[in-house]
Amino acid sequence: MRLRRSPRNAASVRDELPVPPAVKDLLAGSAFLKELNSGPITVPDVAYTTISSRFDPIAAFGQNLATIPEPGVDNYELQNICPSSKAGHNGTVFSPTTAALILNALDPSTARPIPCQTDSVG
Repeated sequence: MRLRRSPRNAASVRDELPVPPAVKDLLAGSAFLKELNSGPITVPDVAYTTISSRFDPIAAFGQNLATIPEPGVDNYELQNICPSSKAGHNGTVFSPTTAALILNALDPSTARPIPCQTDSVG
């Protein structure tokens, strides 16, 4: 004879997981993430820069790139600046394009040209 379990919703399963509370906070639909995403990310008078790649399977999660659509944020996608870039999650860190964008964001008074080359896929 086979026992049937009553269906449970995702929240009840999440609450029963044997993991630390911080891990549960990062699961989709958690109260923490709802509160975190309920308002603006940025604060006034601070300059922000995001650099992302459409070849990043980790930070992009197959959805929108890691951008912040708020005032005071410069969002860069490597492939918009350098179409030949194939840099992924790890490759973005080693990209000369990324390095130049970072240096220019940190000190706009000494802005340098942005190099474009075929980056490592990683």
